[in-house]
Amino acid sequence: MKKHFFLTVLAIILLFTSSVSAKQSAPVQIKNVGEQTVLLLKGTSTRETIGPDMGAMFGKVYAYMSGAGIQPAGPPLSLYYTEPGPQWKIAVAVPVAKETGTPKASEPIQLITLAGGKMASAMHMGPYKKLGGAWNTFSQWVKSNGYYPAGPAREIYLVGPEKQPDPAKYQTQLLLPVH
Repeated sequence: MKKHFFLTVLAIILLFTSSVSAKQSAPVQIKNVGEQTVLLLKGTSTRETIGPDMGAMFGKVYAYMSGAGIQPAGPPLSLYYTEPGPQWKIAVAVPVAKETGTPKASEPIQLITLAGGKMASAMHMGPYKKLGGAWNTFSQWVKSNGYYPAGPAREIYLVGPEKQPDPAKYQTQLLLPVH
């Protein structure tokens, strides 16, 4: 768990260290996504502190899971409730089995089910530092094709530094609920 935590922290720091423009590695698609049970931790951040903030948040979720004997049921993800700014509302989440027990009320971590439904989806292949540009391209496609956001944006970290040492081979799925 500690290795995964530190690699996740590194990946997230790299994610927001650059807003380099980049094109999507794969075309945007509209698809139906199923609901997903996750352990989720909400917080706030800024563009300047997003890496360390998310790293600390993932650390809390994985520490809780380790202490409770809970195994991940999929790759980690993040949610973005607002645009970057002084109070950028974010969350980190780790998929878990539906049978996972609810955390104690004293825990800031919540067991929730993320809604499924119609979503714009694209795969970003490459370093995290180019995700800002990928999001710009993705958002432009959504808008120019007549869709409107219908919930928080998501990033699913399918292949990252914990699985692949070469950043050019990272795979991050971008998801946005739309209507």
